[in-house]
Amino acid sequence: MILPKGSLKWKITYILAYPIAKFIIGIKVYGRENIPENGPLILAPNHRSYIDPPVVGFASPRETYFLAKEELFKFKPFAMLITFYNAIPLKRSVESKTALVYAIEKLKENKIITIFPEGTRNKTKQKLLPFKLGVAFLSLNTNAKIVPIYIKNNGGRALLKIFLWILRIKRLEVHIGKPIEPSSFTNDRKGQIELTKKLYEEMLKLIENAK
Repeated sequence: MILPKGSLKWKITYILAYPIAKFIIGIKVYGRENIPENGPLILAPNHRSYIDPPVVGFASPRETYFLAKEELFKFKPFAMLITFYNAIPLKRSVESKTALVYAIEKLKENKIITIFPEGTRNKTKQKLLPFKLGVAFLSLNTNAKIVPIYIKNNGGRALLKIFLWILRIKRLEVHIGKPIEPSSFTNDRKGQIELTKKLYEEMLKLIENAK
């Protein structure tokens, strides 16, 4: 077991979660070496389940901050828990300037931010929902690389998923792609659209290669 880089709380949580994630659920992580050891970074996973944030946190070799929908912060005990684990409330109906400013500050401090580019959980049979421009916006304004992440076998009913994972009928897999450099894209709406398209294409490649 190699401890992730980050705060003491992050390392302690990793130690406690490791036996469950590794031996009971049986998470397999591929491409962890694609996450640079230093520098600002945006992790961009697909999103089908409420367990996706802790799965990404387990897979990353560095501590990460999360942009999360504000509805998750309505129940105070849960809000305190996810805030403790670096969740940042994001209003999806309008631009959440506070969340974006905070995310930019963290990236400028060479931290990792995790954002689900689909903007919500994918409950359809489609491989991916259309991507929002938020990931590209943050990347172009901070020069942070984007790492696409495909979480495989994370869809479906919660209890059934856990049952299938424990019995190894299906394995929860995390496929981490190579970083996308923002430097070849212009910092305007056209650049945001092009970078978002590039991210979408790279995610589709990850999905195809994970079959």
